[in-house]
Amino acid sequence: MIRILIFCEGQTEEEFVKGLIVPHFSLLGAYVSYKMFHTKMTPVKGSLPKGGLGSYEKVKKQIVDACKHDRNLIVTTMMDFYGLPDDFSRIGLDKNNGSIEHAIEIENRFYDDIQCRNFIANLVIHEFEALLFSKPSAFQGLFHDDSVKIIQSMTDDETPEHINSGVDTSPSKRLINNLYNYYDNRKVYDYNKRVHGPKVASDITLQTMREKCPHFNSWITRLENLIIP
Repeated sequence: MIRILIFCEGQTEEEFVKGLIVPHFSLLGAYVSYKMFHTKMTPVKGSLPKGGLGSYEKVKKQIVDACKHDRNLIVTTMMDFYGLPDDFSRIGLDKNNGSIEHAIEIENRFYDDIQCRNFIANLVIHEFEALLFSKPSAFQGLFHDDSVKIIQSMTDDETPEHINSGVDTSPSKRLINNLYNYYDNRKVYDYNKRVHGPKVASDITLQTMREKCPHFNSWITRLENLIIP
């Protein structure tokens, strides 16, 4: 049986993998496990663990350790291209270049630097929330209809993966700044990644995301090809 370990940037990505990716690959006869990268901060005793990349060197060490511990394990990543730690510059990160082509270049350099054949580098372009733009109507029922229409109007780009990666216009900021509800006639912008992200993703379905997000689909397809050559 093919075994795959997915290193996740945070808890939302873990929930996404657990809810959509694990069942998909289970049907194909593969076992998928997942774990968060160790955060740069030590959690308070008794609190929930926190995700986060910390630094490139910490990311690299965790990946290399996993790859070398079990050479038959496929190790891959689900981490955002947007907001990578500054020291990713050592493998060619250009903070001013947010193109899909540059993300793919970083993935290739990432793989080369890890130097483990059982590693598959993967970046989500530009971040997890981009996948949720695959079907904005999935936000209906969770947020006011007028705010959902605003999100729907933002999907005119070629694909959700082309959504701008700027500080104020990244996919997550678009959701945070536009999705709202009314409470006692007061407008409240209350999108919460951990609360809403996995639920909306489940409603969208993995298949729809693959159809709308070519780079994401290429990652899933590459893993599938390990099982069904």
